[in-house]
Amino acid sequence: MNRIGLKLVFVYSEKFGAEIGARACRRLKDTLGKKFQLTQSVWNTELFKSPKLRLLAAKEALEANVVFIAGTEGAPLDSEVTAWLELWQKRGRSGAAALVALLKRDSVDAPHIVAETLHEFAKAAKMDFFCHSEVESARLELAAV
Repeated sequence: MNRIGLKLVFVYSEKFGAEIGARACRRLKDTLGKKFQLTQSVWNTELFKSPKLRLLAAKEALEANVVFIAGTEGAPLDSEVTAWLELWQKRGRSGAAALVALLKRDSVDAPHIVAETLHEFAKAAKMDFFCHSEVESARLELAAV
């Protein structure tokens, strides 16, 4: 049986991001079943402080079908993450791709700075954009993802 290849890149900035991202990727794998061959790479944004690693992560994101970014909402993205995004914004490849933001908010009133930034990035990169955000005290569920 031929399986369809699907490349995932997962970027996270803290323990919350690692946990919700792992659940999202597991759920995606379970939903797609055996018809798909998933290839996944995982990056902690701390690694983006290294220009070489940032470039490698950008190359992987450029080739990915789905890029997950998990982190905290309410403050601008770290400069290393912004630099990483700029490296692969002009994707220059054909084929559909999606950017999925999985965000934790400290309160209902937290501004949507990261979501808006990533949405604008996705439009410029000609990617579909999906966002799931939860208030920190709420139980995190991925029913919509």
